[in-house]
Amino acid sequence: MKTSLRICILSLMLALTLPGSARLHNIVINELMAANVSYMLDDTYNYGGWVELYNNSPKAINLAGYSLSDDASLPRKYILPANTGTLQPNAYKIIFFDNNELNASHVNFKLDCDGATLYLYDEKGVSVDHVEYSYAFPEVSYARKGDASEVWGTCITPTPGATNDDSEFSVKRAGKPRVNTPAGLYADNIMVELSSDGGTIKYTTDGSIPDNRSAVWDGRMYIGRTTVLRARTFKKGCIPSEIFTATYIIDKNREITLPVISITTNPENLWSDSIGIYCVGTNGITGNGVSYPANWNCDWRRPANVEIINNPRDGYFSQQCDIAIGGGYSRSYPEKSIELNAEKKYEGRNSFDVRLFAQKPYYRFKSLNLRNSGNDFYSSMCRDAFQQSIYAGTVDIDYQAYQPAIHFINGEYYGIINIRERSNQHHVYSNWGYEKEEIDLVHNSASGGVALGDKVALNRLLELIDAGVTDRSYKEICTLLDVDEYINYIVAQSFSGNSDWMSNNVKFYRKRDGGGYRWVLFDLDHGFSSLSYNQFTATDRSGLSNVRVPTGRIYQGLIEYAPFREKFLAHATAVIGGTMREERVQTIMDNISAQITDETPYHTKRWGTGYDLAWQCRQYVNFAKERKEIYAKQLAESFSLGDPSNIVIAPGAKTALYIDGVEVPTGVFDGYVNK
Repeated sequence: MKTSLRICILSLMLALTLPGSARLHNIVINELMAANVSYMLDDTYNYGGWVELYNNSPKAINLAGYSLSDDASLPRKYILPANTGTLQPNAYKIIFFDNNELNASHVNFKLDCDGATLYLYDEKGVSVDHVEYSYAFPEVSYARKGDASEVWGTCITPTPGATNDDSEFSVKRAGKPRVNTPAGLYADNIMVELSSDGGTIKYTTDGSIPDNRSAVWDGRMYIGRTTVLRARTFKKGCIPSEIFTATYIIDKNREITLPVISITTNPENLWSDSIGIYCVGTNGITGNGVSYPANWNCDWRRPANVEIINNPRDGYFSQQCDIAIGGGYSRSYPEKSIELNAEKKYEGRNSFDVRLFAQKPYYRFKSLNLRNSGNDFYSSMCRDAFQQSIYAGTVDIDYQAYQPAIHFINGEYYGIINIRERSNQHHVYSNWGYEKEEIDLVHNSASGGVALGDKVALNRLLELIDAGVTDRSYKEICTLLDVDEYINYIVAQSFSGNSDWMSNNVKFYRKRDGGGYRWVLFDLDHGFSSLSYNQFTATDRSGLSNVRVPTGRIYQGLIEYAPFREKFLAHATAVIGGTMREERVQTIMDNISAQITDETPYHTKRWGTGYDLAWQCRQYVNFAKERKEIYAKQLAESFSLGDPSNIVIAPGAKTALYIDGVEVPTGVFDGYVNK
């Protein structure tokens, strides 16, 4: 009797400790894919992780109220909504992860590609199943070896929504193809050879990922024109290898001096009417200045590979990533901005570790923007970058670094593109090392739209502002607001005369454990345009009088407080006098134009833009020169100051120069001082 009891208890303990414990429960986790690169689109037309639930019972079960979690201490982390439906006997239900902001029926956390434990609870919060999975290879699943089986394995033939009974499993992976001729720029024809340690190499030249249906590599390939080569090793009983991607740019007529960005992806990801992100298509939405629906307006990501060739700071770079169309109104332009997003699902590489920018030494980016210069696309391709470069490294302000490049998509020349830092949480990470969980990030709107974190600190800041700033409250304001950086930001925007600002193109953030809000300078495409535009007196949505948005509300409240007003005027005088010196501005402009001048004829021919780069650059330099006096007069008018006088001060190289306690950037002053 005692022996039988021990056997019964032991059997129960084994059942409880087996992954999923399918023997005890009706609804089980049957299969999951954490690294869904391009295997299955979800209902938002994106590729997110997914889990398959299976009803291992003879009765239908309503899944509403069940919950999923990756943390045993938070069993109700995501509760399946009422529309999840009823699961019939021996039936399957796919639950998508990621993209919860696009569809609330998607789980609000990601399946960790490094491995984790996923828990399933019933509507009463009782644990009904769990599975512990390890590192997720791209495009393979972790599944039961047979529906509701107690044995799990890495499945190289995923079957979402279908039985696992005939699936193929493996823990071995084929070796990545090796190449004898590296990707790069070539002035003549080349011969490329690939090899592997066993298995069959299959390849494509149209940008698509090689699969079992692709052509078999026969050892070598003669390349006489620009070609994108992708290859992969397939071996029976093994997970397919990593993908080899290389762009061979053959140009016998000219020398390319700029860095080259090559994006490689399945052509359907760009041009398919239903899922293509670069076309109008038939599955899009309206917005961003167009009344017709367009695919490029959708919040879609597609798998791709990015290569950086001819990079003077870090040599050759290649990595798989997600791409998405970026920007606003400029999405309708023929050359589009492309966001590059590093993700763990691509062989575990969730950052771009590459040195790109002369202005900043940082080398780790979670996301980058290949920018078409926004509203400046038809003018010079450098208006925003030029303005931000004036402040780079000399003024305490969050700005976006810049590197002009040319880019190819699937081997086709697409002209000049600007490599830029992002202006969101990824900017904060690259510049300060803060993870998104560590910051509050706000996008400007009437109430301040929260992108990350919360508005507790912002609400307190606005409360203090609205109550009228006093000596006492100003001390607390200075803990919630990086005052010097905020002033520099306002000065930069108001000097620029940016008419697409204040109620638009505004982002600011703070470190949650006590940091002050800092503003990010971006999208100055409407700046350096109107010499007479006066942001101090303007009553439109871009004027500093716009108190409907937090940035303007903060300014209007602080400017009434005399110590802040004096500080603001000192910054405005010092920053503009130090940075906008004619010879300095000319040098910055010459440096930018020297990089892109030779490429501009090819770019304008590609897109038919036909602008005069030299003339446009002269306009920007002249704006900076003439705007200084106009800006000083605007300050005088707005703050009842005396007439401005032009002063030039050039002290010794080791002598710091200050205007009312504010250090002059660059150490040389050539500007206007109000009496």
